[in-house]
Amino acid sequence: MSDQAKHVLRLFVREGPDQGREFLLAAGKPCVVGRGRKADMRLTDGAVSHRHCIVRAAGDMAMVEDLGSGNGTLVNGKTEALHALDGDGVIEIGQSVIELAWIGRKQEAPLPPQPSAPVVPQESGLPSASEAAARQSAPADTPTVTMRVPTDECEAPAVQAAGEAPAVQDAGEATTVQDAGETPAAQAAGLESTVVGFAPQAGGTPAHGKGLAAAMKLVGTRVASYRLESVLGLGGMGAVYGARDVYAGISVAVKLIQCSQATSLELLRRFVREARTGMALNHPNVVRTLGSGEDGPYAYIVMELVQGRDVASLLDEGRRFRLGEVVAIGLPICDALSSAHVQGIIHRDIKPANIMLTPAGQPKLLDLGLAKKIDEKGQSILTATGDVMGTPSYMSPEQATDSKHVDGRSDIYSLAATLYAMLSQRPPFDGRTSIEILRKVRSTDAPLVSALRPDVPEAFAQVIAKAMAKDPEERHSNMVEFAQAIRGAAPHPAGSRSTTVQ
Repeated sequence: MSDQAKHVLRLFVREGPDQGREFLLAAGKPCVVGRGRKADMRLTDGAVSHRHCIVRAAGDMAMVEDLGSGNGTLVNGKTEALHALDGDGVIEIGQSVIELAWIGRKQEAPLPPQPSAPVVPQESGLPSASEAAARQSAPADTPTVTMRVPTDECEAPAVQAAGEAPAVQDAGEATTVQDAGETPAAQAAGLESTVVGFAPQAGGTPAHGKGLAAAMKLVGTRVASYRLESVLGLGGMGAVYGARDVYAGISVAVKLIQCSQATSLELLRRFVREARTGMALNHPNVVRTLGSGEDGPYAYIVMELVQGRDVASLLDEGRRFRLGEVVAIGLPICDALSSAHVQGIIHRDIKPANIMLTPAGQPKLLDLGLAKKIDEKGQSILTATGDVMGTPSYMSPEQATDSKHVDGRSDIYSLAATLYAMLSQRPPFDGRTSIEILRKVRSTDAPLVSALRPDVPEAFAQVIAKAMAKDPEERHSNMVEFAQAIRGAAPHPAGSRSTTVQ
């Protein structure tokens, strides 16, 4: 392999609405940065043009060219139309700051010596090179660690020594490709999908210098009985892998976090809650959780591996859903959420990115990372800075105000907003910042979806509007009632239109 082939240019959003996202650019390849659908690195920053600038990795050089953007491209503090960088650099566009850094490039100065003692891993949940190498060289029949189950949901202990992980109950959860419209308040969430099937998970933005290259170091190694075969998603909390159970001979998805003194107790508690919630739900339209446990420094959740596409990625490609398709997708999700609500579980993050469609068109509900039982006490989804976690464009007004005390009607709102987006090809509320979006969510009524899609019957548009009422008391009282209203207003009975995934 040539030196050029080894070079990868990493674009990492350090500041702005898309903080924590990254794009890996191979040498010789271009990357258009912008907020348009055809951008390679698509941002949600409203101050960024649809095709703002282009970055090219040319040998040892990085070329940054402004594409006639509305407010210019600043590279290392200079506003020139074309910039040539022979090292790392910083791009400033709109409200976003993007760092450029080479991965795999020969260093001019020697690297600092590696310590002989185990290194405390970073919060990203990904291994050091030495740890991955040790796992890679281990024989396939290496004994794995016996799993332990905590006696209390909030009893995810801190690690006493390097390599010892907190216990995680039998559990699991599912996930999806990141919603292109996801905004900053959701970005304490970490799993931005790179492959079909998995979505962001609450728990922090990626640490600087971590990303796909680090996650790939574990591919080919074993965690418990699962041989990791590919990276499906990654982010600040850890990574999701396509894996093979070497004993059962089945393919699964494994969500993996690395536990250390740097891992917050709240993050571990959330991971345990997510696992338990997943195990509690058994519904054909919810991605199944198969189990969970720990192995050395890793805690993991094992999930059903679902082939398909998430609704957000289809919308991002310009997919225009027919009303019959929206009904055929919405009704099973209503049923899945009704089942969850009966068990006292509120999802709190319904959005297009968290609904997957299998090749046969079966909808599957994903990502229980923010799900919470109604009777839980003291478990807030507020970050340390007080930001609400969720997705503002699809968040109910009451969740935007008081996330701890929402009930099933909040999920009704979010599902209605998702169906609205499927019909109109846009979220009901949008804006340049999460604050602007949340202000609209609380105080502005979205236009009737029939005003944006004339072929949508007025009666159906009114059902969606009722489900999105600002006051929860004015919405449908539960998911069963919402589903009945959808059936009554739809011109085609459920199942009359099939949904296929291309």
